[in-house]
Amino acid sequence: MQHSFRALSSRIKGLTLLKQDSACSSTTYVAGDSPSAASPTVAANSADSSEELEKLRKDVERLNSDIEQLHGDKEQLNADNERLKDEVDRLRGENEQLNERLRFDPRQAVSEWLSRCMHLQPAGGVAAAAAEEAVAVRETAADGVAAAAEEAVAVRETLEESAAGECTFWFVSASHIRSLDLTTTITLPSFQELFKLNNASGGSVLEQRTLKAGVAYRQGYVSDLLAVSHRWEDPSAPDGAGAQLRAIRAYLDAHPEVVGVWFDFWCMPQGKQRTLAETVRFKHMLGNVNLLYLGCQVLALIDISYLSRFWTQFEAWLSMQEGSSAKGLRAASERRRRLQMVCLHNATTGSEDVKLQRMWCNVTPKMALELLSKPDVTVTNTGDKVTQLKKIEMLDGEVRQAWGVEAARALRAEAEEEGVAPNLPYGFSKEVLLGAGFTGVERAGVMARFAIRDRDLASAKAFGEFSLQERKAASAAFEFPMAALAPEVVDALAKFEDSDSGVRLEAVSTLGQLDAASLAPHAPALVAMLKDSVSYVRKAAVSTLAKLDAATLAQHAPALVARLEDSDSDVRMAAVSTLGLLDAATLARHAPAIVARLEDSDSGVRSAAVSTLGLLDAATLAQHAPAILARLKHSDSDVREAAVSTLGQLDAATLARHAPAILARLEDSDSGVRKAAVSTLGLLDAATLAQHVPAILARLEHSDWGVRAAAVSTLGLLDAATLAQHAPAILARLEDSEYPVRMAAVSTLGKLDAATLAQHAPALVARLEHSDWGVRRAAVSTLGLLDAATLAQHAPAIVARLKDSDSGVRKAAVSTLGKLDAATLAQHAPAIVARLKHSDSGVREAAVSTLGQLDAATLARHAPAIVAMLKDSDSGVCEAAVSTLGQLDAATLAQHALAIVARLEDSDSGVRKAAVSTLGKLDAATLARHAPAILARLKHSDSGVREAAVSTLGQLDAATLARHAPAILARLEDSDSGVRKAAVSTLGKLDAATLAQHAPAIVARLKHSDSGVREAAVSTLGKLDAATLARHAPAIVARLKDSDSGVRAAAVWTLGKLDAATLAQHALAIVARLEDSDVFMRAAAVSTLGQLDAATLAQHAPAILARLEDSGSDEHMAAVSSYVRAAALLTLGKLDAATLAQHAPAILARLKDSDSGVRMAAVSTLGKLDAATLAQHAPAIVARLKDSDSGVRKAAVSTLGKLDAATLARHAPAIVARLKDSDSGVRKAAVSTLGKLDAATLARHAPALVAMLKDSDSGVRAAAVSTLGQLDAATLARHARAIVAMLKYWDSGVREAAVSTLGQLDAATLAQHAPAIVARLEDSVSGVCRAAVSTLGQLDEATLAQHAPSLVARLEDSDWGVRTMALLTLGKLDAATLAQHAPAILARLEDSDSDVRAAAVSTLGQLDAATLAQHAPALVARLVDSVSGVSFPPTSCHCDRCLRRQLHQQ
Repeated sequence: MQHSFRALSSRIKGLTLLKQDSACSSTTYVAGDSPSAASPTVAANSADSSEELEKLRKDVERLNSDIEQLHGDKEQLNADNERLKDEVDRLRGENEQLNERLRFDPRQAVSEWLSRCMHLQPAGGVAAAAAEEAVAVRETAADGVAAAAEEAVAVRETLEESAAGECTFWFVSASHIRSLDLTTTITLPSFQELFKLNNASGGSVLEQRTLKAGVAYRQGYVSDLLAVSHRWEDPSAPDGAGAQLRAIRAYLDAHPEVVGVWFDFWCMPQGKQRTLAETVRFKHMLGNVNLLYLGCQVLALIDISYLSRFWTQFEAWLSMQEGSSAKGLRAASERRRRLQMVCLHNATTGSEDVKLQRMWCNVTPKMALELLSKPDVTVTNTGDKVTQLKKIEMLDGEVRQAWGVEAARALRAEAEEEGVAPNLPYGFSKEVLLGAGFTGVERAGVMARFAIRDRDLASAKAFGEFSLQERKAASAAFEFPMAALAPEVVDALAKFEDSDSGVRLEAVSTLGQLDAASLAPHAPALVAMLKDSVSYVRKAAVSTLAKLDAATLAQHAPALVARLEDSDSDVRMAAVSTLGLLDAATLARHAPAIVARLEDSDSGVRSAAVSTLGLLDAATLAQHAPAILARLKHSDSDVREAAVSTLGQLDAATLARHAPAILARLEDSDSGVRKAAVSTLGLLDAATLAQHVPAILARLEHSDWGVRAAAVSTLGLLDAATLAQHAPAILARLEDSEYPVRMAAVSTLGKLDAATLAQHAPALVARLEHSDWGVRRAAVSTLGLLDAATLAQHAPAIVARLKDSDSGVRKAAVSTLGKLDAATLAQHAPAIVARLKHSDSGVREAAVSTLGQLDAATLARHAPAIVAMLKDSDSGVCEAAVSTLGQLDAATLAQHALAIVARLEDSDSGVRKAAVSTLGKLDAATLARHAPAILARLKHSDSGVREAAVSTLGQLDAATLARHAPAILARLEDSDSGVRKAAVSTLGKLDAATLAQHAPAIVARLKHSDSGVREAAVSTLGKLDAATLARHAPAIVARLKDSDSGVRAAAVWTLGKLDAATLAQHALAIVARLEDSDVFMRAAAVSTLGQLDAATLAQHAPAILARLEDSGSDEHMAAVSSYVRAAALLTLGKLDAATLAQHAPAILARLKDSDSGVRMAAVSTLGKLDAATLAQHAPAIVARLKDSDSGVRKAAVSTLGKLDAATLARHAPAIVARLKDSDSGVRKAAVSTLGKLDAATLARHAPALVAMLKDSDSGVRAAAVSTLGQLDAATLARHARAIVAMLKYWDSGVREAAVSTLGQLDAATLAQHAPAIVARLEDSVSGVCRAAVSTLGQLDEATLAQHAPSLVARLEDSDWGVRTMALLTLGKLDAATLAQHAPAILARLEDSDSDVRAAAVSTLGQLDAATLAQHAPALVARLVDSVSGVSFPPTSCHCDRCLRRQLHQQ
């Protein structure tokens, strides 16, 4: 034809619409006209091209002049139209056949199609023009021929694409998804709706990309495109709840490089709304989805059914594959997989995702074809499955072609055209590059890039095969550090003047391995490298200088300060962090330069500046406060955030002066700044913060929800009394339009005392009927903070929320109702049971879960109604029902056991897991009766059912389990790893004798052909008793050489369970595994050697020391190898002190390891040294107090706590500096370590500890209070008021610690503060009450007598511990005062708790003889009581266990 089908379709539409608008007149349109009926296509063309407009105008004139003739020939044309329609129908049928052919032989299909269309293309194009006119008239009368023409266009385009090995897909713009407000947008509509939206928005929603097979097979679209693999939740709504959209949004937020997202429902024409043309394109795209999952990033959204569907498994398998010249389509290494998995709904992270990975990560195309062909791999359209299975058969060949010589040659030609050096993707072999005509230099450059960029050992070795001349030439041409790969230049590493930057880098790094003393002489040379032309060499030089001792580093500080202006952000960040290692005086001199870095363009540099400035002494930091304050108004939000965080390092007095400026940041436009402001304001003392309450309250009505949320959170930092005054204002925020504000209000209201919150309960209840689900949810959650009595009053209103339309409200109602006392909840049980028949599954699930909170007797009465829910159509309801039945008493549960056993076959894994758990609560006899039914399921076709059955059998009593051991042993050969793992666990529950009987059968499986069976067998042997295991140790040792690394690792772990003597016999075999090629194996071997006795371990210490240098071949393996080094350090920590001391230098070297976990292990291992040796190495540990990792800093603080008192005192200032650490765990550890100082040294640092009573973390405050309790009485008395202030703190742990610490005061000072302690007798937390009673027991007799009535009132306390402690404290009264309270004490002789009765007897024994005689009858009656004597406990812990033990130890 003269016109392409694409042009034909557009032209026909344009002509027809113009003809309609002309109304058979000569009306014409000029540029700028916008006829309402004009096609968008024609309008666009008119605007863009006057030439096209002229053509169209002539066509209209021709049509107008010929219209009479056309009308006259109408009958003939109609007949022609019918013939044309028949022709189109015939072509459509042939097109369907060709669609199938083009998938397998596209070139031949195109040829056939063209030959069939030849009769439509006579010379001169006359017939084509006639066809155009005929179709135009036909379209005026009906749409049929136009639709057929569009279909023909689509067929032609898809055939052309197929012949070229291409497919055009629609992608949703990632920018569009990132811009969505997910609080109002649940999910996206279908493709057709998005297409309309795209047209209306000027193309901002969808975009087309043509994917080429060769590029896709080389993962060429992984840089910017994302394909989503998911299961449709409902045929009409694939993502009805929006969980999938939220997961995609989270992925995009973490991957800014992605520009387009393919999600089938959004990107392919859907359902019956598809036009004929759309159907053609739909089938073309469907047939080429392999290009998406082989060529793009992939996000798999996994629910419980994902693993059983054809499409999802096919997509997951493709995403775990990669191509290469040598091996074609192959399993990608874990590091190179493009797949990220997210578990949704009923899928569990660590379960279904791991299972999917295990299922497909190592599957070849042949295996995939076999597995996906199975009938249990379901698909809605069987034809789709057949098509894709055929695709798999050809895929390997197509991939090999994409990585072949022709492909490499084409890529080289493209690079030559563009005038750039070839930069091929990873996967081309040296042989293919040679065949494609690459020169030695080019091949060397490609291989080196592979090795550097992808850390590929094989490419590194291939690079080494080139001549030295080629490698050097490649280094110059391709700009890569060949020293990282060329072994010949190792001798030149010390040459800092080498022209190769890689050599210089290696040289600097080599010096970095030296200890500080050896490194110091080379410091000037390193400083010279700070001016290297290559940034990564400069960074390495900075990092190496960081290993110098403080004095030497101070000499070179100016050179480091100069690097703060480096053009590379990594260098600047390293310089800032290294300056943080300076001594305080030197650091103070350079503070202005570091302050300037708060404005750095890089967030990492700014963060490092905040941390380093935090190391300044308080006085120096205060001097620079104005400069930091000036940056609170910087245009860059990151600078403002850094400035706010830095101000948080100021001392309390200076910070208080700048509070208004920080308060102003609550209105910052950036959420990060607002959050930092809240955190910094939390460091203010309560009095200062209270002064600014009006300013904070004013912001509760701010138009920006972020400001409102920040204001609410800041109010939560107030003391309880001040907060109570403003409760109404916070309550009003429960109705805020924004969810984060409402949740902040719930959190802040939770800090109110119970009495204040109870006052506002009616206002909360009123909000349960609010129209906004968010308000209702917040109100329900807040009611859950009420005391039990108040909550009971409002139970009916909360029960009503179980039928709320919002699932979040229902879930909150379940949680809140669970806090009711059993009696109140039982009263509302009928109302809850009534909701079991609600039409909404969410309501039914909430009702079932709430019933699970009932007491056993009430629950038993409603058991039949719950059993009925086991057959609910919703798996969530079914799972909740099974779990709730598990709360029944054994007898009632037994009656319903059969119904629960049936749930072992449920299709939902959550239900099966719940059934296993609930059946495990049956009494042994009942479960044994159902064992045959469970055993029958061991051969079920569904692996999930088999796994559930094996796990349930593990709940049997030992005798019954022993009878069924053979059946469970057989499961060690199950095809599913989950079943095998469950079998290992269940067999481990056999008694030792029975398991030993089956040991030979297990040992026999050590030689099974399936590595999974061998691994399960080894693991099961690990359950044997030590003696039996020892007999089979040789067979297990033999597995240390198994070809499968998993089996080898299991063997090592099992050998670790041997007794020390037997393990020692096989130590050499395990030591040999330290050189295993598998890094996981080396880690297991190191850990197992740690089970050796100290003497044997000492013999093998050198081999373990060698593992301190363990390294991996790539980034992932490097991370695992760091675990080997850490495990080696921990194993060395089990050496005897003398041997460990010999190896201390090697351990010290690990303090500078690149991995924080290794450094942490090194610090902890050094803590095992004897005190004298540890003291020698204390400076090195002190240096770790400034480590970039908080875990290392915390470990360093704790290890220093093991020093002798004198050495610890010398390093106390460094520990005190950690009281300002950004990590609360470090601050808490520092506080605790300071508590180990001698009294005199501790007293000098008391002010710093008192300052910690205002820490933002309650755990730190509690630790500070306890450490202050170690002070001598006189010093403690001076700080008593600060501790008394903690008695009203919102956290009960802090209150309890404060009460206990006050008990260390001298009697006179304690008496002054007795009223504040007496007030704690009414505390809502029993532990605080107990501590208060105990502390009052330290009062002198006279003061104690004044407060005796308050103690007597505690004899009626609901807590047994409070009653017991009150009785024993009353026993310290003088005889006369005690006699006055004898009746109340006598009443406790009838107490339900034996320790209370014993305490009453003990206290009555303190009465004078006359008073005692009066009460003799009551005492005689107690002679038959079997209670043992108790006495006042000297314990700092007031939990039940400790208190009971201490009561009877005295």
